Amino acid sequence: MSRLFPKLMLVVGIGMIGLACLGDYSPADARSRDGYTTVTVTNRGQNGYPDHVVRQRVRCWSQYYDGYRQRTARC
Repeated sequence: MSRLFPKLMLVVGIGMIGLACLGDYSPADARSRDGYTTVTVTNRGQNGYPDHVVRQRVRCWSQYYDGYRQRTARC
């Protein structure tokens, strides 16, 4: 048991890192075959108006602003 536990923890750790990387790249992407993808964008409200979260279709591998930072649409 003492030799199996470190190996099991290593496999679990690698799996968790892999899942974290996947979530960072495509939280709400919907891929399509026509060269566009659907991304989630936050339209930031100003002067006391609320933010609006919307889904938007953008060209694959193009740059877009998600409301917080510049991102690349991955397909």
